[in-house]
Amino acid sequence: MGKKTYQYELFLLLENSTPREYDNWVSYFENFEEGNLEFCKKYSKDLDKFRNLPPKSQKWLHHLRMIKVWEKGGISEMHEDLDFLLRKHSFPTKKFRVKSIKGNYFYPNKITMVTKILRTGNDLIQHVFPEILNNLNSTHAIKVSETQSYSGNVDWENTIRCNVSKGMIVPTTFVTKSHQKIFETPENKLAILSMINLKKDILKLLVDSDLKKKIEDSSMHSQLNELNFYAENLLNDPRIQSIYKNIEKYEGIEIKETNFKNLQILVQKRIDNGMIKHNSLKSYESLLKWIESYSQQNIHAILGDKEGITEQIDERNVDIIYEWWILFSLLDVLLTNKIKIKKINFSTKGDLEGFTLSHKKIEFELKYEKEFSNLDEEFGKPVKITPDFILTSLDQMCVPLVLDAKNYLSDDSDMTKAKNTLKNYRTTLRENGMNTMGTIGFFPQIDNNWEGSDVKSVLVKASSLDKVEFEKNLNRLYSEIFSKAIDMLIEYEKNK
Repeated sequence: MGKKTYQYELFLLLENSTPREYDNWVSYFENFEEGNLEFCKKYSKDLDKFRNLPPKSQKWLHHLRMIKVWEKGGISEMHEDLDFLLRKHSFPTKKFRVKSIKGNYFYPNKITMVTKILRTGNDLIQHVFPEILNNLNSTHAIKVSETQSYSGNVDWENTIRCNVSKGMIVPTTFVTKSHQKIFETPENKLAILSMINLKKDILKLLVDSDLKKKIEDSSMHSQLNELNFYAENLLNDPRIQSIYKNIEKYEGIEIKETNFKNLQILVQKRIDNGMIKHNSLKSYESLLKWIESYSQQNIHAILGDKEGITEQIDERNVDIIYEWWILFSLLDVLLTNKIKIKKINFSTKGDLEGFTLSHKKIEFELKYEKEFSNLDEEFGKPVKITPDFILTSLDQMCVPLVLDAKNYLSDDSDMTKAKNTLKNYRTTLRENGMNTMGTIGFFPQIDNNWEGSDVKSVLVKASSLDKVEFEKNLNRLYSEIFSKAIDMLIEYEKNK
């Protein structure tokens, strides 16, 4: 698996181009085609829609930008992390939406489903199922046959009895016994049904024309086709053909149905009773773990949910996905450090606005896009500011931390502007008596993992493409900054 896709090869071309080439290519498709004839010939079906566009069309430019964003921005990884974090902590909200001037985001959505299929599907197709094929468990039966030739393990007692009954003195018929392996076992049936279920879900996504339009700038659709291809090949493996043919009539059984669960329970009992041993044991234990993980994802319900759809992923919506990935990652580290969620806050329109948190019996909030519009104009500051997140007291008069998530991938001028915005937030809130001790900026690409020597102003590298680094930064963020800010809020509430 892992063959190159149109999207990935195009991304490599863009990444390896000079600034002059890139500027020339994005202006008109014809310029790109002139410099990349072999690529355009190879992927003519993908590129035909960009030929003969109107002079003012931005379609080609937008396509190239999103190709880069999908690969460098880690969109799939952010969707995957958001889903994982929501399930990890069993958040009371199973669905949420955000609609703002920055864009729209809905959870769950069909792109989330694609990331789940790709993640768990790859695990079954690349690891679990091939391991089972290489270590197929079997039972044994003794096969009794009558033959005219003297060969094999002859059962002389039954051979004599058989010939005497026919009036023969010299044996002409021989009764033989042979051991026969039987592969049509519960655990092998379960493995095949699991693969059938996965393949059906992949096909549901592939035939969803609306979804296809929304992920055409990514390699997701190509990867789904690849998964479907390998799933079909595995099901047609000669080692399981006889089982597969006999089980096809049951292929309508879904993972959440009673018959499937009963088969799952039976396989677990066979493992517990020592009926699956040696090399086979680990393979089928991995299968049971895979089924547990896959069934918890509720893929079937969401694929059929009319609300399980997302807005077109474009440059605006990428930014809001980044913000919510940061928000739930922050919640993850807070919950890990014994901070409790008391309430999830929604606007009157049903949009998710943030969380009421609690520590040492004191409540405070982590808010999203809180607008401050009643600020003192005496200092020449803006009348209104809207940080991405704030850590604040319930009365919003003590705001120790202001946080902004900026999904900037390369533009230095944007980075400078973001730093100035953070500084302005801190100064403005301080001068209006809100005890703001510091600002935190999150960026997917900065020179260092952590920039800033004190709480006053910190820049944190936050990329979904490097989760180990991001986790370290989050832990440092809590120990050095968030814990102090929470202590400040507790002190503020006690002294009110």
